[in-house]
Amino acid sequence: MKALLFYIILIPLSAYSVEFYRINPDASAIKISGDSSLHEWEMEAKEFTGIASVVINSRSSVELKDFELKVKSDKIKSQSDSMDKSAHETLKSNKYPYITFNLDKKLVINKKNSPGDGKVSGKISIAGATRSVQLIGTFEINENSIRVYGLHKLKMSDYKLSPPQVLFFKTKDDITVNYNLIFELETP
Repeated sequence: MKALLFYIILIPLSAYSVEFYRINPDASAIKISGDSSLHEWEMEAKEFTGIASVVINSRSSVELKDFELKVKSDKIKSQSDSMDKSAHETLKSNKYPYITFNLDKKLVINKKNSPGDGKVSGKISIAGATRSVQLIGTFEINENSIRVYGLHKLKMSDYKLSPPQVLFFKTKDDITVNYNLIFELETP
């Protein structure tokens, strides 16, 4: 009887394992773009971190269990110092040093369909305002890494931000975040 109980407990535990992946910022990119009354613009996040915990259910699927991305708001840069200053003021970087995304619903990814599209539910926090979002991205599962890429459109006003004005031009409310994130397996 004890042997049977041992196997009933042990078999489900051995069917999966949890692995941790950390973002490689040198191989990853986050770009923010939009339009203004003068021209289109683009900025890039120069400093960000991220970690994901992944449950390996079987050889054919993985479960994205936890995921956090933190972007340092004063390290979002363009090619214009005045635009950077205006963006950092708009983002209230002194008071809110990070823009964050946190997963709030698990996602199961079929390895056989990799790369494949998936919908991730989570919360984005910008300048003290938090909103629930669904991000649609492409997931590419490799032996020691996970690549997530796609784009997400949002409105600054959804986060209680007024589109900044630089000199004589004003940015529009709509922005697009393009992301290409490479997570690498942490080794003990």
